[in-house]
Formats: sequence, C-alpha cells, structure tokens
Amino acid sequence: MEAYTAALNGADAPPKKKREENTLGWLIDQYLSSPEFSSLKESTQAVKTSFLNNIAKESGHHPLEAIDASTIQGGRDKRASTPGAANNFLKHMSAMYKWAISDKNIPITKNPTRDVPRETNQTVIIRGRLRKLSSTGTVGRLGHANALHLKCWLLPGFDAGMFAE
Repeated sequence: MEAYTAALNGADAPPKKKREENTLGWLIDQYLSSPEFSSLKESTQAVKTSFLNNIAKESGHHPLEAIDASTIQGGRDKRASTPGAANNFLKHMSAMYKWAISDKNIPITKNPTRDVPRETNQTVIIRGRLRKLSSTGTVGRLGHANALHLKCWLLPGFDAGMFAE
C-alpha cells in the first residue's frame, strides 16, 4: 500500500524490505530474481510470483532448516479443499526447491516436496449429487451411510434408480 500511495503522490516507491537470510521468504525472493525464473513466460512468471508472494507473506519468516516434508504436507493439506490449489502449491514449491538445490549460493541440499504426494480427486455421485473426493477426503470421512452409497455408485452397471430420493 505504501508503494501505491507513493506512486499517487509522484514520489519514488519505498525500498522493498529485505527479508532475513535463510528463511522461506528470502528463498522465494532469490528464486523470483533468478535468471531461471526470468526465462519463464510472462504469464507463468505472473502466476508464480502471485502464488509464491502469498506464501512468503504467510510463512516467509520460517527458517529454511525447519522446512521438511511434513511442513510441505501441512501446506498442501491446508489447501486440500481445492485440490488444484494444493497441487499448484506443490508444483511451485518443488520448482523453487529444484532451482535452489542447483544454485551453489543457496544452502539447500534436499527438496522437501519430493516425498509429498500430489492431491488426487475423483468425482463420484453421493446422494444424487456430484462430489469430488480428494486424497485427504476419503470414504472414512464420509460416514457409513455415504460410504455404502459411494461403493454402490462405483460398481460398474449399478442401477441408480434403486436409490432415488
């Protein structure tokens, strides 16, 4: 907001605050200013910049050594209600960590996203409505009655008229 106000008043934008070194926010800044990132298409850069800056605002203060597969999985699970967002989180974080490992100036030796599976979803009909089941929204969370109904719908050749409401 400060930059916007400064631009309206014709002043130079205030300098961007430098993030503490070896934190997630610092890594994101390094990646966004890298030649590899600059070589991406403009539209890809815009999407990644927006996504990663949102992560930096929320979790940028975390030290890099504290980020492991369980931390990444927590970030994925937080976005599990929309599997596309969960997978985009993994995709963007994975690309950044792959770059960081190849860059000799970044103190990272392993990619914590490597062991975190992507969200999978399956569209099924439950009680007459289309529902998406993600890998974190399993049949066990649906309850017994819905699970029975789900199993019936997944059977090949099942007659749907039997459960009409």
